[in-house]
Amino acid sequence: MSSCKKDILAHAKWDFHDHGWITGDNKMMNITASDTTQAYLMDIEIEHKASYKYQNLYIRLLTTFPSGKKISSVTSLELANPDGSWAGKCGSKTCKVTLPLQRGFTFPELGKYQLTIEPYMRVDTIDGIKRMSVTCRKRAE
Repeated sequence: MSSCKKDILAHAKWDFHDHGWITGDNKMMNITASDTTQAYLMDIEIEHKASYKYQNLYIRLLTTFPSGKKISSVTSLELANPDGSWAGKCGSKTCKVTLPLQRGFTFPELGKYQLTIEPYMRVDTIDGIKRMSVTCRKRAE
């Protein structure tokens, strides 16, 4: 287990309470890159109520580079399988699924990056999201 932890470059976790995830409640994570040749993986874990109303969760990712450059992308996190069943592991009240955000990427600049995650749904409050975490780790060769 300790060898796995040393491969983690950054990890952040956020809890959402009964009010849900509200538009404008952006979540931020700082990542310091000290190597531009190492490949990394970035995963997001979502825990949601079994009563969540949607099959996916749209988020917008904004990456701010050490130089100040910014890039933005919209991602659909598929929380349900094609047959309509929940992806991941589910209990009677909640489900937890881990999904890839990026695979095999490198940091083009050395220094501090900021990753901002914001809800990007067509509603102001996303009910049913309980917890979210993001992990950036070294990709095994």
